[in-house]
Amino acid sequence: FYIMKKESTPTSTEKNKNSENKAKTPFWKKYFLSLLLLLGIIISVVWGVIKENRLTKDHNSKIERLAEDHTKAMDSIVVEKAKMITSTFALAVRSELIDENIDQVNQYCLQMIKNKQISKIMLVDHKNGKVIMSTNRKDESTTFTNDKLLNVDDVSAEIKGSSIITATPVMGLNTQTALLIIESER
Repeated sequence: FYIMKKESTPTSTEKNKNSENKAKTPFWKKYFLSLLLLLGIIISVVWGVIKENRLTKDHNSKIERLAEDHTKAMDSIVVEKAKMITSTFALAVRSELIDENIDQVNQYCLQMIKNKQISKIMLVDHKNGKVIMSTNRKDESTTFTNDKLLNVDDVSAEIKGSSIITATPVMGLNTQTALLIIESER
């Protein structure tokens, strides 16, 4: 019994050797599993942040493309609507110009200008560009300077800033009598 007891208890020199062995073990070997798990967590967090940034960029670029496509589609719809209004109004103006009833054309223009989207209506002499009649009296007897719209053969539209300028020739019985120009908001 005495011998067994002596064998099981370490001596002070053996204790010193065991503590030296533990002290000599490098830090990374002691905590290898903990360091490996910490490294895995760091890698997964970095990967997640990179993935999120990439997805955010892709999402934002898709939204921008959709917004641009939507704006283009809406602009084309608004331009087509302005062309339809201009061509329809030109038919009403045509019949009154054939009858040389300028006062009635003026009444049509004043009624159309009540529409919140329409800001100006002009009747222009297509030969010299002089404004015959306008809802803005300051424009009368001035010269319309947009050559592209002045020489149109059919309904044409041009976008300038936040407004759309449409022009169509008003035909008489055999010849063009004037040019109708309507400026409306987008």
